Amino acid sequence: MKQYKKNTSFLSHKAYYIALFVGFALLITLMVIYSQQMKNKNEAARQEINLDEVGNEAIQKTENTATTEEITTTETTTESTSAATETSANAFSYDGTTKLEWPVKGNILLPFSMDTTVYFETLDQYKCNPGILIEAKEGEGVGAVTKCKVKEITESDEFGKQVILELGGDYTVILGQLKDVKVKKGDTLSEGDIIGYVNEPTSYYTLEGSHVYMEMLKENNPVNPVKYLKE
Repeated sequence: MKQYKKNTSFLSHKAYYIALFVGFALLITLMVIYSQQMKNKNEAARQEINLDEVGNEAIQKTENTATTEEITTTETTTESTSAATETSANAFSYDGTTKLEWPVKGNILLPFSMDTTVYFETLDQYKCNPGILIEAKEGEGVGAVTKCKVKEITESDEFGKQVILELGGDYTVILGQLKDVKVKKGDTLSEGDIIGYVNEPTSYYTLEGSHVYMEMLKENNPVNPVKYLKE
């Protein structure tokens, strides 16, 4: 009987320790699980913070880029506006009322005449004349009639080398019978600038003598240059 009680007491103590061990192990396991969960939560929180920081940084960069682009666009627009204003200010716009300078000083050998014919001595014939022939000495300098731009330089059998000047406002002046032209297409000239020199007359005008041929166009139609030249 005593042996049975002894065995029962031993088993009770053993079960107690086993239960205590199992409880302790369970507690450790729960603590580990809780610790891991807390670690995961902390890691998720840190990642969320990092994402927020990255997002804020990206937004800041986007805002800075947008601001920079806006400033650049504004500066470009301002520069373009300034350039356009400057170009407009420098544009030629002859009004048709301001008197022009004579390309050379001299008598008119043949007048402008588009309504009736005039006599061309060398050709020995009557015909209309879309310009005027201004008497000049060979080698004399020929000046620009006003501020203008060289539109073209051409040459023909009748008028020799010609410089076409764009005055603006749909007005154009053609000066012919030239040599040693000093300008080129696209040049900007001021009144009186030498564009070339008087050449000997072509075979069409040998009897008329050396001169400068001047033709003036308004909207591509010939007009009398004398009406626009200074008296």
